[in-house]
Amino acid sequence: MKTAVEWLVEQLELDMYQDLDDNTIKIIDQAKEMEKDQLGALYLTLLLNTPDITKFDFEEWYNQKTNK
Repeated sequence: MKTAVEWLVEQLELDMYQDLDDNTIKIIDQAKEMEKDQLGALYLTLLLNTPDITKFDFEEWYNQKTNK
């Protein structure tokens, strides 16, 4: 399974370690960490606040976390 960031790099047909400068690689790595943090937050939300998983509203949670 790929992260969204890995998928994006693949779709742009970039070889991360040949086509990009060091700063861009750092930004991509930071985006991967942010993605990991977001998935961790979702996991904790589900674990701690959702006694009935069928009632978890992902769209609402996502919009709150992304300020939409």
